[in-house]
Amino acid sequence: METQNKRIDWISKAKGFGILGIVAVHTVQRFNIAFVSSIAFAGMYCVQLFFIISAYLSFKSLEKNKGRWNWKAYLKYLLHKIIRLVPVLYTAVVWHFAMRCIEIGGIPGIHDTVWRKVFFAVTFLNGFSYNFINPWMNWYIGDLIVFIALAPLLKKIADTPKKSVVLFVISVPIGYLSTLILNKSGIDTGWYFYFWLPRQFPLLAAGIVFYYFERAGSFEEIRDEFYLFVFFIVFGFLLSKCWKSILENHVQYGILLFVLSYTAFSKLNTGRFFNWLKTFGDNSYGIYLYHGCLLPLAGGLVSKIGFSKSSYGFVACYVLVFTLSSGISVVVNKFIEKPLFSLTRRKFGV
Repeated sequence: METQNKRIDWISKAKGFGILGIVAVHTVQRFNIAFVSSIAFAGMYCVQLFFIISAYLSFKSLEKNKGRWNWKAYLKYLLHKIIRLVPVLYTAVVWHFAMRCIEIGGIPGIHDTVWRKVFFAVTFLNGFSYNFINPWMNWYIGDLIVFIALAPLLKKIADTPKKSVVLFVISVPIGYLSTLILNKSGIDTGWYFYFWLPRQFPLLAAGIVFYYFERAGSFEEIRDEFYLFVFFIVFGFLLSKCWKSILENHVQYGILLFVLSYTAFSKLNTGRFFNWLKTFGDNSYGIYLYHGCLLPLAGGLVSKIGFSKSSYGFVACYVLVFTLSSGISVVVNKFIEKPLFSLTRRKFGV
């Protein structure tokens, strides 16, 4: 039990560390301060940290299914995962819609793009949309739901450490070639190629690799696979210097952040020094979605005070957004998420 709690603790701390960076990079986009921007923009790679963690946790959750997979078991698994995502996502969507109504002073017309944003967000189809993959900073959710749907199949295919490393090696050209094919087809998608699932697939595959590496009883069991994984990372890094699209920065830095988090929060004897990150990590999903709603309000307030062009303004906006989104996330978790999860378990067993 103590070992299990330790594993949960380090994941919560890693998520807490990641959400600090994500809010920082979105906040600094509202300020034109070179020194602050150069530091805060490092937080853009913290989203990739969450991809690796999500794949790692998805495979751990699949350990609970000891029986054979059938359609009933699969649909129950998928419904369970979707229900966990719905409360926070839907309340954030309602908030964004309300802000749009306030902005225009009424209900948006039928041709207003907010309706398409709502549709793609609440149906989890934004991961397939060229123009609406990132309606309100929630592109990660659109990609994640696709991976969750594929996770049981991927676990069946990559069921050993060696196969997981092979999957990671294959995932890199899959991301590159699929993007290249669409691009050569003349599809003008802007940021879509960065946001869409194939480009992030190597990070999800890396999470699967780490899942099997951690399960190994000793280093000897995974020695060959570990060396192959490290070799490919180094080789890909060197190759990317002359062919940038092969193993891009978001993959390299995502893996680096995961390794650093695992080392700092799991392997090193950090004691209670990082325990404060656990609260943020446990509420990171809510903070991720709610901070996007709060940024325009906080940014406007800071501008009125006269701090819009200073580092003080960034700090004030960051603290305000993070504090409020954390508080709202805790409230929603207590009064909406937990009662809903309890009801669905009691009534439907999911």
